[in-house]
Amino acid sequence: MISHKKLKRVELVRTLVLETLHTIEKTSKNEEALFNLFGVSSLASLLAIRREQNSEIAAIAGLLHDFYFYKTGIKYFPGLNSADSVRPILRSTQIFTNEELNVILRSIFYQNDKHQVHGPYEEIIKDAILIQMYVQNPEESFFLILR
Repeated sequence: MISHKKLKRVELVRTLVLETLHTIEKTSKNEEALFNLFGVSSLASLLAIRREQNSEIAAIAGLLHDFYFYKTGIKYFPGLNSADSVRPILRSTQIFTNEELNVILRSIFYQNDKHQVHGPYEEIIKDAILIQMYVQNPEESFFLILR
């Protein structure tokens, strides 16, 4: 169960994401962003509980995994760019330890590195993204997504 204090951290990050999305022109991209970011966040939280990891940290990494793409529209190097763009935002909140920041940023950074196994949170984010992709587009072949 997530404590009241921890729930506030997740809510703070959700608010930051929503504020950023509201600055973007209102289009179907906003809906897609909300569905994707909040979906990956929820799935990551559930996977973390199942794998006995911190569900709050996984939820936050899921919320921020594609932050750069939805902020800029640039889809190249999503892990690197998103991790780089959220680092100063997370640091400025001063609500995360250095270890928590490291876990969140590594999870975002390695989200597309499917050819290598990383730590538990990196794998949670990778799996949450794949599940979200399947849920969002069930008609696509799941094996194509795994590549």
